[in-house]
Amino acid sequence: MSCKVYKIILVLYSYCAIIPCPIPCPMKISVKFYLRPSTTKMSAFKCKIFYGAKNPLTYSVGEKVETKHWSQNRQRCKEVQTYPEGHAINELLDRITSAASEAANTLSDQDRTPAAMRQEIDKLLSRSIERSDKSIHDIYLILSDRAESEGRRRHFRSKLNQFKQFEKWQIENRKIAQPYQWHQFKFRDTEDFKHFLVDVKEYSPNSIGDQIKILKRVFRYARKLGLHENDIAEDKDFKAPMGVAADAPALTKEEILRFRDADCDTALQELVRDVFYMQCILCLRFSDSGLDVGQIHQKNGAWFVRKRSFKTLTKAVMRCPQSVIDILQKYDWNPPSYPSNPVTNRILKMLAERAQIDDKFTYMQQKGNAKKLVTKYKYEMVSTHTARRSAATNMILDGIPPDLVALFGGWSTVGQMMDYVKIDNEKRAYELIDHPYFKGFD
Repeated sequence: MSCKVYKIILVLYSYCAIIPCPIPCPMKISVKFYLRPSTTKMSAFKCKIFYGAKNPLTYSVGEKVETKHWSQNRQRCKEVQTYPEGHAINELLDRITSAASEAANTLSDQDRTPAAMRQEIDKLLSRSIERSDKSIHDIYLILSDRAESEGRRRHFRSKLNQFKQFEKWQIENRKIAQPYQWHQFKFRDTEDFKHFLVDVKEYSPNSIGDQIKILKRVFRYARKLGLHENDIAEDKDFKAPMGVAADAPALTKEEILRFRDADCDTALQELVRDVFYMQCILCLRFSDSGLDVGQIHQKNGAWFVRKRSFKTLTKAVMRCPQSVIDILQKYDWNPPSYPSNPVTNRILKMLAERAQIDDKFTYMQQKGNAKKLVTKYKYEMVSTHTARRSAATNMILDGIPPDLVALFGGWSTVGQMMDYVKIDNEKRAYELIDHPYFKGFD
């Protein structure tokens, strides 16, 4: 360093020491988030704000997080497709951090008490809530856009349309004057919503439960974004009425082959037939049915498919029969997307009837509050859910270990998978006639 430069630095240092800087430097704070000790899957947050006082300010976050999706090093949630709430929680933590910094720099040294800091942060966060204009409909669409597949995106949009129908019904009955605001949806509205689904639309318990689950998710996501303080989604009574879950059949291997050979009148019918057949063989969910060439490979002269469930993120490698390869090659290794679920189900029933899948099936049905035994032809009950159920049932019947079947189908546990399997108990008993366990007591 030259002597001249050194003298300049000394002069500047002396000047700064004598004349204070006219622009005050912003106060540096530190905000740390921790999970409360918990042995459950969910844990509440605690937040400590270090702002120069002897003890840090403990501030309530007011939310819970799935512990497996929390990164203590990053101090934020892991944003993955299966946990869209993580994005909203991270935005909330960012707003708390920003509000804490603004509060510390707004208050003077004398006024920066723990109570004043907490009050100022509360005020800043409330102000951000008041500025927001996102509606219930907007959050339905945001969750739809963030969904991992086109099928899930259509699912959210369908539930939004049904919620709009409920709002229209409420307006016609003069219960409300306009679509719901966040703070308006109270317990009496949840009861009206259930009444609308049960008695007006006559939906099944499973469908009603799905409607309520999605609406709760909308309210929870919006609350984490700071759009409202309505805790109706946590009300234990806001749930589907108890009912009998509709039973459903599985297709035998012979029926699946007949379905594969069913005549089609249009390219759309042919697409639905082909993709449904692949689902029946590979145990694919509706949302996982979009296979492409990147998931297929050959080894030792056989074809294999590398699957990844969008819902559970489980991965599996599975033998891929030549008939499935033929279908993929027919569509240049990239079959087009399915149409919507209702359209697909109508086509499936029509094709199943053409394939003479006409055995009779009796089950307990509930619509609204009424329960009754119903007998239908099997083709009347074929839907997109039938494929994975059929695959699991036929795999178990052919002796594939249950843990592998659960892995192939993307079920989290073997128990969940077994709920899908449809095998007659009497048939199972006859199949065990020569089992060593029973032979040992003859």
